Amino acid sequence: MSKTPIVVLEDGDDRFYSNLPIRGDSISVHPLSQSDVITTMNPEILVIDCGQNPLKGLNLLKEIKTKRPDIPVIFVTEESSEEIVIKAYKAGAREFFKKPLDVNEFTKRLKDLLLLKRQSKGNGYSASHKDIMKIVESIGNEVPPNILKVIYFMNDHLGDRLSLVDMAREAGLSRFHFCRYFKKFTGMTPKKFLCKLRLEKARILLSNPEKRISEIAIEVGFDDLSNFIRHFKKYTGFTPGSYRIQIYGIHTQDVDS
Repeated sequence: MSKTPIVVLEDGDDRFYSNLPIRGDSISVHPLSQSDVITTMNPEILVIDCGQNPLKGLNLLKEIKTKRPDIPVIFVTEESSEEIVIKAYKAGAREFFKKPLDVNEFTKRLKDLLLLKRQSKGNGYSASHKDIMKIVESIGNEVPPNILKVIYFMNDHLGDRLSLVDMAREAGLSRFHFCRYFKKFTGMTPKKFLCKLRLEKARILLSNPEKRISEIAIEVGFDDLSNFIRHFKKYTGFTPGSYRIQIYGIHTQDVDS
């Protein structure tokens, strides 16, 4: 099966995508009705541009994410009501853009997603859309689009040193308003929510017996092993080593200190 880095399904004939300045990676553009190309081309990134028909695009997004949940999808439409944006994120979109598109902004996000996709292949785990939505739905509130976007951003950068300024910029808010806004809808500070995502990823990584606990700690963003163990035990009731034994039945020499 061949692989094309970027596949675009669009409602219309827009040469915008064919002319994007993406060096070294090819872009293949097809009508919205030819969604079966994702099987033959196996894209790393998929763009759904549904033009003035967001409901058609949402249905296609749900269908594709059911078949290929591993493909990050950028959803593009001429409609941008909050209801449509929320539905797109809940259906599995990684990014939402309203037309007309800014070439530089759109190109940058495409490149960022390609890089993240390729980097995630080596770690054996990347939180799926369902993983993220379970956490979001457990909040109990209707989370607005820009906060959903930040949550995906956090998940994409769990191993990085994320600052409140980075998160606030992604949400399009000042640091002060972002912190208040985020806690209002999630019930947690951004830092606590980020820690929750990191610990959720750590739980999954512990199922791999080849990964040392110290390696997992670094991979999910903890520079200090003792700090990781403390947070993990508070979150799960087990130390990482005990969790690995109790939940996965894995006994290794990599024990907790």
